[in-house]
Amino acid sequence: MHGHIPSSEDKSTQAQDLTCRHILDDSQESFSISYPESHTSPLVFASPHSGRCYPRAFFSACIATPLDLRRVEDAYVDVLFDDIPAIGAPLLRALVGRACLDLNRASNELDAHLIDPPMKSPRPNRTPRVQAGLGCIPRIAFSGKTIYGRKLTPDEVKKRIRTIYLPYHKALDALIDTTRKHFGVSFLIDCHSMPSQSEIGGNFPDIVLGDRFGGSCSAELTQKVEDAFTSHGYSVARNRPYAGGFITQSQGRPEKQRHALQIEINRKLYLDEQNVLLSENAKNLKSDINSIFKELNIWAKQIAPKTPKNIPIPQSQ
Repeated sequence: MHGHIPSSEDKSTQAQDLTCRHILDDSQESFSISYPESHTSPLVFASPHSGRCYPRAFFSACIATPLDLRRVEDAYVDVLFDDIPAIGAPLLRALVGRACLDLNRASNELDAHLIDPPMKSPRPNRTPRVQAGLGCIPRIAFSGKTIYGRKLTPDEVKKRIRTIYLPYHKALDALIDTTRKHFGVSFLIDCHSMPSQSEIGGNFPDIVLGDRFGGSCSAELTQKVEDAFTSHGYSVARNRPYAGGFITQSQGRPEKQRHALQIEINRKLYLDEQNVLLSENAKNLKSDINSIFKELNIWAKQIAPKTPKNIPIPQSQ
């Protein structure tokens, strides 16, 4: 499900992904962590939207096509970043598809109209994202296609939160806490991708950096990342149209030396969006990402209050 970028001659892995039949059984973890051999970086990387597995029970209610489910993923972002542990930083990746559960939402951003009988706890919070059908458990897939042919029970919703949402956020908290403890600072890079065009047809820049308008990380971190991407020839915008989601907002505490920056990568740079297949340029983008964050890591280590040479990260159980 993750690894090297397939050549144009070998699309078997991607063809299997398109079936959306990577079944996640109850005994399996809903996330994975790629650990470095030595924890020598204050950076932490996470990819919450690139999962392409689904719990077996999901398909008992789903009526959307596999391709419409896959089109709402940040498809293969985890593959673009999977060399990151070589710089001494961990990479956390969700394994479950975003259409099943969105990890970049608050756990109570739930659509009460999708649940029957009504839930008492957690009480659904009908935010604008929920109203748009894009809550913690989305109601719609690509182009507004309905995901479910029936309503979900409270037990189904609670199980997803218990087995998918909470374990991911617990793992992210632990990685950030460990990094902050050992280095005196942590820099979360939350990795995403975005459509090449807006819903009204406007073109997006290559990269959008979301720092909650300066609220989730230091200005220096945002500037360093922007400079690194522009030096490699990419166009970069800040906070529009993506200022950072729930993860950036909840994890970004720069006054406590916990920094969080969301990165949105334009899918035209690496993906055939219509068919959710990696393009020929994916290798070039991945190479640039490796170079960019190798450079950023040098800066991060230089400013970290403590920079040990070799700290093992506790392995997940």
